[in-house]
Amino acid sequence: MMVLEYAKDGNLREYLKINFNNINWELKLKNLWELSRKLMDIHELDIVHQDFHPGNILSSNFHDSNLQISDFGLSKLIGTNPNNSEKKNIFDPETHSYMMVLEYAKDGNLREYLKINFNNINWELKLKNLWELSRKLMDIHELDIVHQDFHPGNILSSNFHDSNLQISDFGLSKLIGTNPNNSEKKNIFVMGIPPYPDIPDLAMKICNGLRPKIPFHTPKLITRMILRYWDARVTHRPTFTELYNELYKYYKDYYYYFNEGRNKDSEIVIQIKKAEEFSANQESTNTTTTTSLNYQTHPQAIYTSRLLNFSKLPRNEENFERELEELGKRDTSCESNSHISSADSNNK
Repeated sequence: MMVLEYAKDGNLREYLKINFNNINWELKLKNLWELSRKLMDIHELDIVHQDFHPGNILSSNFHDSNLQISDFGLSKLIGTNPNNSEKKNIFDPETHSYMMVLEYAKDGNLREYLKINFNNINWELKLKNLWELSRKLMDIHELDIVHQDFHPGNILSSNFHDSNLQISDFGLSKLIGTNPNNSEKKNIFVMGIPPYPDIPDLAMKICNGLRPKIPFHTPKLITRMILRYWDARVTHRPTFTELYNELYKYYKDYYYYFNEGRNKDSEIVIQIKKAEEFSANQESTNTTTTTSLNYQTHPQAIYTSRLLNFSKLPRNEENFERELEELGKRDTSCESNSHISSADSNNK
């Protein structure tokens, strides 16, 4: 596996919020010169960063001018002209210098993709994408890593129609240790926040107790899943393994119905059909009583990554736990500890 140096002082943007007035001109000039040298080194390798900003300047010790440029996800190779003496090859056989080559996600990120295609994604692909993301997040947690910056802008794909999803931008991730009792390893609160592009500063409001209204056209099993992740009680939230198994069952049940006409009596199939009928009726009557099926971004939405330090979340509201309990009573057959081995045996 690749092991990268941990920048314990974080990024320059967050550092300047606290220390802006405490940096003398000697250090300012030294940092500027150091950054110019690193950028020059990058350009000499025929690379353009294309995402250079204070959030991507990291350091283990800003007082010592130990700066590193990070996040080359948008960088590009600008070519090596053999007739240009100032250009150098990406691989130097004498110095054995390499550059990191990453797969190009030509479909971009999920946030931008949803702005155009939100209404064109069927439930088979939705469930497959959710299951695929749960698997990748489970793999990350099994390495004792917490991403800490998981949102649609950091979900990339070369082909969203093929569910080829990649989780990117680990600049704020951290190692949480190998303690099996570590609650952070099981905490997937953020996974339960679906995209609400119309609500500004959503993350902060969630941490302060807001629970956005889940649209009526969402299948109840998915609604119950989301509410479980929103539970302020850490021990009541599912683990990624439970999430993975549950989503696998939903996806396989619906896959066989969608592609082969089987599993018509599956609970997730019944609920999705009802949800689609409800959405169709809403569109035909042109009512506005429910959340519309669009993906319009609020002009005050914040897309700058930042760490939110909340040691304790507000307690659940009474109606939240009541709603969660009612949803659990409606479907006792869908426990989150379903085994993958039993998913296919239930096909009809």
